[in-house]
Amino acid sequence: MLPIWTSIHKTIPENKIQKSQKDLSNLALYISTKLNMMPRIFKRINKQCNELWDITKEREKEDDYWNEHQGRALLIDDELKYNLIIDLDSLIFEIKSCLELMRQFLMGIYKLTNSKVSHKQINNEFKNIILQDNMNATWYDDLEKHRIFFIHKGAPYIAIDLTKEDEYYNLIIMKENLKKFDNKKKYLLLSDLNIIVNGFLKARGALREHIIKHLENI
Repeated sequence: MLPIWTSIHKTIPENKIQKSQKDLSNLALYISTKLNMMPRIFKRINKQCNELWDITKEREKEDDYWNEHQGRALLIDDELKYNLIIDLDSLIFEIKSCLELMRQFLMGIYKLTNSKVSHKQINNEFKNIILQDNMNATWYDDLEKHRIFFIHKGAPYIAIDLTKEDEYYNLIIMKENLKKFDNKKKYLLLSDLNIIVNGFLKARGALREHIIKHLENI
């Protein structure tokens, strides 16, 4: 957030900044706090998944079931299991929450610079900014869809995808108790969540650059 504040003080009269500074300062603090939370969530998820992979490697493989057969429960410590579920749920929520604060911050910048952008326009404007250089532009809509489900309709649970076990494991984040995984709407993979995370990280930089350029062009 610091480069943005530097640009604000270079281009906006001090008396005008003071009128809007409290709201923008609070938003900047909220965003910075969430941005500092997220790497810690990433680190915990990675650690928990590595522990889960180690347990998976040691399982009795004759218990595995494939294709039309349902899988077998893998006994793991509840502390590991539910800490991982909590962190996955938290990550989806915090990314969407941070994006909303970033959208509000953009609106505050536009108000500060007397830019005529309505609340309706700001939603499209914000989305266009954060997706402009992103090759996988579906991540934003995917995030919204998963957040709505886990906040309002259900809770996540986990399974392990063994289909490419010789290369890697993948975590399955389920939206219901599944026996078959032929309907992608009922689950997402950890790799899908990684796409959302990478999209968000690029969006953060894109928004910062947009705001700085906007201020420089006043």
